[in-house]
Amino acid sequence: MQEADQNLQHRLRDLTEDDKTTLYAYLSMFDHDRSGALEPHEVEDASDILRLVRHIDEASVRSLIALLKYIDFNGNATVDSNEHQLAVDIIGAFAGEEAGDSSTVNHDELEQAVRATSTFDRNADGLMSKDERRMLRDGLGELGRFRELGKAT
Repeated sequence: MQEADQNLQHRLRDLTEDDKTTLYAYLSMFDHDRSGALEPHEVEDASDILRLVRHIDEASVRSLIALLKYIDFNGNATVDSNEHQLAVDIIGAFAGEEAGDSSTVNHDELEQAVRATSTFDRNADGLMSKDERRMLRDGLGELGRFRELGKAT
């Protein structure tokens, strides 16, 4: 884990100001008490997801934000533990599909994950109902079909 943390720190070192602004918006989604500071467990949850992204830049972080908004089941604009795990599972379903690295996603794979997830938002309201969440979880169980949804849309 320490090696993964060092790798993440190295990838965050060269961010532009725009990248940093977008990253701040991403991190704020993990600030459950809206204090402006992340608790250690919130940092860990945010880092878990960032570690899955091969190249961290503004576009990739915007895609992460879009994905997290889709799976914000309670609409509170923060990433709860069940939403965190679902994000990890969704991103993991696309890891290495194109680039051959089974531990991380590139930007295209991340975009495919967002598109696949969005197909389960049947009424296109930006929030997932209980039935839509069930369909999403079932879709993850059929990884090949789920990946095809990301490529098809």
